[in-house]
Amino acid sequence: DPLRIALNDLAGRRGPVPRASIRLDDDQIAAAVSTGELLPIDGGAWLIHPDAWARLVTRAARALGAFHAAEPLRVGMPRDALRSRLHLDPEPFEVVLGLLAGEGQVIVLEGGIVRAPDHAVRYTAAQEDAIRRLLREFDRAPYAPPTAAQAREIVGDAVLNSLLERGELVRISDDGLLRPDVLREWI
Repeated sequence: DPLRIALNDLAGRRGPVPRASIRLDDDQIAAAVSTGELLPIDGGAWLIHPDAWARLVTRAARALGAFHAAEPLRVGMPRDALRSRLHLDPEPFEVVLGLLAGEGQVIVLEGGIVRAPDHAVRYTAAQEDAIRRLLREFDRAPYAPPTAAQAREIVGDAVLNSLLERGELVRISDDGLLRPDVLREWI
C-alpha cells in the first residue's frame, strides 16, 4: 500500500517535508491528514508524521533545556544553534520554529534568539549587587562610563554579557560601553 509506505517513511524523518515531495496524490494526503496520520504545517505546504513531530518537540525542549542549564544568564539560544542541534536545513527549520512558537513550545525573540517558555535570566543576590554598582558608575559618568574591562572587573564576564544581550548596556567599540539612552542621545 503506497500510503502505508509513505507514512512509515515520514515517521522516520527528522522533520517536515514539502508536500510536493511526497509521492501521494491529494486524496491520499487529505485522508491521512483527516485521520491524524499526517500533520499539515504552514498551510499544508509542509507535512510531518505525528511521531516525527513528537520527537522534534522533545529534541527542541531538551536542546533548549541543556542550553539554559549551561548558560543561565543568556536570554536564549541563537536560532542557528538550535537548528544545528535539531539537524534541520534552514527552510524546514523555519517552518518548525514557526509551529513550535505557535504552540507555545518556544519563544522567539528579536536578534535570532530562541528560549524555552519557562526560562528567565535570574541573577544571584551578589550579581544583583554588582549590577547595581556598575549601573551607578554609568549613571555617575554617563559620557565617560567604565570601560568594558572595568565593567568586567565589577560584574564578571557572564553578567556583563548578559547585560549586553538584554540591551541594558550597548557596546560601541571593543572596550567602549554606554547605556542605551546615552547612545540614543548621541545619535
